[in-house]
Amino acid sequence: MVERGIDGNRITCKGFDNTQKLYHEEPWENNPLNRRVEIIFLK
Repeated sequence: MVERGIDGNRITCKGFDNTQKLYHEEPWENNPLNRRVEIIFLK
């Protein structure tokens, strides 16, 4: 994004471990659904 002209001071990163689950782990098929990248754009 910086290479495309976004000021690096406007970019922040916040990581979550398994505390921000979207789906219950049971059944086990849901585990990959909790592995994700979320990008939020604020004006």
